[in-house]
Amino acid sequence: MVAEPTPLGDDARQFLAAEYGTIGAEKNDLLRSVEKDRTFGIIATAAFWSWIGSQPPLTQAQLFLYFLPLGVVILLALKRRAANVVIDQIGNYIRGVEEKVLPKGLGWERHLSTNRKDWFRRLDLGWWITLFIANCGLALIDFFRR
Repeated sequence: MVAEPTPLGDDARQFLAAEYGTIGAEKNDLLRSVEKDRTFGIIATAAFWSWIGSQPPLTQAQLFLYFLPLGVVILLALKRRAANVVIDQIGNYIRGVEEKVLPKGLGWERHLSTNRKDWFRRLDLGWWITLFIANCGLALIDFFRR
């Protein structure tokens, strides 16, 4: 049985409207951060490999440098995962509020919960896996080239 929306006073409506705007902005900031991290990941690793390619062969003591771009990719991918957890929490909270105050069928988060296709997240995960594999491959190529 679906509960009817809870009647709200003006103060509660104003509070929820302000809160909705604030956490919606937080969610958008996180989404932008994920995009910036993706761009930074490719630029940082490309710059690293450009630099490595222009250097004389690495010594045994310098072989750890091959792990730097892998570390960058791993840390950025973990940051992406953490951002997705927070984005999901925000979405769940907004959906809960929508269920309490909006008639059935209204509310963006409720719509997403029944119509969401996770293709974007799969593509994003694929991006980080591909970047990791590419960096592993470049490390191996450079190691055996020298």
